[in-house]
Amino acid sequence: MYSVLTKLSTADDSDVDLDGKLPGEMSGLRRLRRLSLKSRNLRDSVGALVMLTSLEFLLVRNTKFSERIPSSIDRLSNLKLLEFNECEMTGTLPSEIGRLSLLDTLHLVRNKLSGSIPVEMMRLEALTSLRIEGWDSTWHSTMIGPIPTEIKQLVRLQHLSFSTYDFASIPSEIGELIELVTLDLSDSTVDFELIVSAPRSGTLPSLVQLQKLEELYLRKSHSMRIRS
Repeated sequence: MYSVLTKLSTADDSDVDLDGKLPGEMSGLRRLRRLSLKSRNLRDSVGALVMLTSLEFLLVRNTKFSERIPSSIDRLSNLKLLEFNECEMTGTLPSEIGRLSLLDTLHLVRNKLSGSIPVEMMRLEALTSLRIEGWDSTWHSTMIGPIPTEIKQLVRLQHLSFSTYDFASIPSEIGELIELVTLDLSDSTVDFELIVSAPRSGTLPSLVQLQKLEELYLRKSHSMRIRS
């Protein structure tokens, strides 16, 4: 089917019960800009998608893409939105994600990723929404901290979520993300503090500069303290 659709620019298979692996013919859709996949019976790897180099929006949800994100992800250099949600993906995040310079939205939610956030990801200066979350409140992410202090380079960031992420600490540099509208640090497993006045040291994140912050989520963060 896909082999004759070489000029196709949008494909939404989210309501189709795909089974097994993606059709090999999809690699020929070199003009495809938007792709949305959703099927619990879909078992494949992200490597099957990196040939689609015109992609700008890639949404993969509720699949069994159980392999790691490949280093060749940087071939998708036109990406503006990348979502892998509930895909059972494993392994560490490749540093090559930091080469996706047009990326506006990066959501990695309810996967089985491990390791830490590569500092190269902090080069994504176009990013406005970043979500790296574990499975749920009972199965925390196997990713561990620290969150890179270079996060302050994400100057356009408006929405940030590390819910259920087992970070070692929260860097004070989060307090420099002055465009933040939403901040979610729910289900934290570590001891941390937030301060709501001008910072007295460079070790704790202060909310005083986050004048645009509208939503702050700290539910079930039992070891969290807020002080002035």
